[in-house]
Amino acid sequence: MSSEMTKAMPESSVGKARWLRLAIVIVTFLLLFFGLTTLSAVVGFFGVSQRSSQDIIVFYTQNAPILEKALFAALLGYILSVPVMAMVTRHYHGADRETRFGDLMLGLLWASLALRPLWWAAHLVLMPDIVALGAPGTNPAEIAAFMTAFRMLDTILNTVTEDIAVNVLGGAWFLLIGREMLRKGGRMLAVGGITMLIGALYLLSSSELLGMSFGEGGGIIPVIASVSGPFWILFVGGAVALHSR
Repeated sequence: MSSEMTKAMPESSVGKARWLRLAIVIVTFLLLFFGLTTLSAVVGFFGVSQRSSQDIIVFYTQNAPILEKALFAALLGYILSVPVMAMVTRHYHGADRETRFGDLMLGLLWASLALRPLWWAAHLVLMPDIVALGAPGTNPAEIAAFMTAFRMLDTILNTVTEDIAVNVLGGAWFLLIGREMLRKGGRMLAVGGITMLIGALYLLSSSELLGMSFGEGGGIIPVIASVSGPFWILFVGGAVALHSR
């Protein structure tokens, strides 16, 4: 929204817009927090595709109801995080500054939007088929063929969604917006530093794409990134929602 249009808006309308933006930020955080916490800490979803075919079938059969809710929450949360991050971009970069740098930041976000839902959606769509494989009398050859295709699709879409969309494109955005915060100086120095640190953690989470490995201890990096990202959205996105016109 241009500054001229904003100035022309009644104060009551501006106030309603602020609370609407804040509501979107809070909903985004809650969806990500519930989805990711449930999948990682409650049911142990991440890495399930590396188990045996029978273990995968049993896992989906036993956890199907909560998995559906958690996967959908994570999917929707990652989608909603893009407009929230775009709002932050316009706030710190300047809504009226048409520059290549600003276009790059927004481009990273919108480029990631089409990729973010793919992995989560695939598991939601394939879940009934996986559960059906556990029915008595299912042909073992059918199970083996399906699971081979499932593991291949899981690997490809996990790379596209998690590594490219969230970690690489999202991590690069965090670094760029952190740079904008640092340029403002003052109290924004600490926030900018934390933002750039989160961006670095996201990028390092997909370091294997660049042929780098941190060994077994490196597994904590994506955990920290996935926890800090939603909280950053809550606090920074919430502050921007309330203070932007």
